[in-house]
Amino acid sequence: MKAALLIGLSVLMLIGCGSRVSPDPNALLSVYGLQSTTNGASDTDAAIKLANLLLPKDAPHFQGTWGNTPIAPGIDIPVYLVADRNLTPADLAFVTPACEGIVLQSVPFQAWEASLFDSDGPTVEPLVMTAFVLLHELGHLRRADCGKNLIANQPAELNDQLNADKAQEFAADGVAVVILKAAVKTGSVDSKVAAGRIEMALGTASFYIAGRRIVASPGAAEIGSPLVFWDIGLSHPNFEWRLLKVNDMLNANDTSRRLLADFEGGRLKGEQPLYVAPQAH
Repeated sequence: MKAALLIGLSVLMLIGCGSRVSPDPNALLSVYGLQSTTNGASDTDAAIKLANLLLPKDAPHFQGTWGNTPIAPGIDIPVYLVADRNLTPADLAFVTPACEGIVLQSVPFQAWEASLFDSDGPTVEPLVMTAFVLLHELGHLRRADCGKNLIANQPAELNDQLNADKAQEFAADGVAVVILKAAVKTGSVDSKVAAGRIEMALGTASFYIAGRRIVASPGAAEIGSPLVFWDIGLSHPNFEWRLLKVNDMLNANDTSRRLLADFEGGRLKGEQPLYVAPQAH
């Protein structure tokens, strides 16, 4: 996979960075060793429609590559659905190495959305979470953080290290938050409603995941269990931590700040030994 991506990057860098796409999406994906699929296309179309409501009319908009609508370079942001060939289950969504567009790995992405909530949990439309993921990936495109984590082969080890890759993830979340806030402040009625749906879904997801953590690991907060509070791998921060940060950026109230501070306190506790043997005299 690494070799294919590096070859694709060298070829497509000749085209340049931006929302450009070859006439045949499959041809572009094959350069990276990926295979297109229509699995999940209808749900993703709905998510694209929701996310597009948040973008200004004169800005590039998301466009799925699996239909009959042609992709307009510089006007559309191509969204590719791919099968899991040459990818790991962790490669859920990403920007291609030369910034051609956004890739969603269909089956693992749907499984991830389903895993956010138990069968007896709150009802949150998956397409709403997908819409936020698209806004997040748009953040990478706007910042030209394109496909770096795909090329890097990062170990999946628990850690609390802050690095450039994780900072890029937080920054992309920040771009998505700015888009949501702008839609609420100056958008149309449809834009405001769409933003409200996404903000509500993010708040519900954060609340439910925190509650599930407390029930499943009641002592984790006291010891700062790395399994709960730390990050898996070096490319992405802990998902619950990211949700808490996003909700604090959106709400900026005492509750959001306290929840974020409590979680970050748990991360710090994980750095401390549970027991220190007394020194012999």
